[in-house]
Amino acid sequence: MELIATQQPAAKDLRRILAAILIAGDIERVADYSVNICESAIRLAEKPLFKPLIDIPKMEQLVVKMLRQSLEAFVCRSLELIEQMCALDEEVDDLYDALNVELKEFMKKDPTLVDQAVELILISRHLERIADHITNIGERVYYVETGAFGELQ
Repeated sequence: MELIATQQPAAKDLRRILAAILIAGDIERVADYSVNICESAIRLAEKPLFKPLIDIPKMEQLVVKMLRQSLEAFVCRSLELIEQMCALDEEVDDLYDALNVELKEFMKKDPTLVDQAVELILISRHLERIADHITNIGERVYYVETGAFGELQ
């Protein structure tokens, strides 16, 4: 607020300041979802998993890479990094959809797996939501650099 009041930033600078404020909110939501994932992991640690974890670690690696790219894009003002990040978001969405189908099938076949499967679905959902918030960061970077609003594809 002091910067805006005392420095009277021009359009692009003002967009950058406002984007930084909004990005902080998205990062806070990422942290909230991360806490939820940790809570699910604690519950899952009580007994062995019924299936090896493959998709969830892939999702985690993708969202970490997305977060790094989005923040680097903000710092470096890179629309190219934002494009790369959007492609990763599509991969996260595809993994989320596939894992949901797979886990629902496990639950139908063996109701004793419901508790674990639900925790895994929650974790995958949280990762998917993290990716959505990171995409919001990308949209803010796009707006700062172009002055245009809109969802990234």
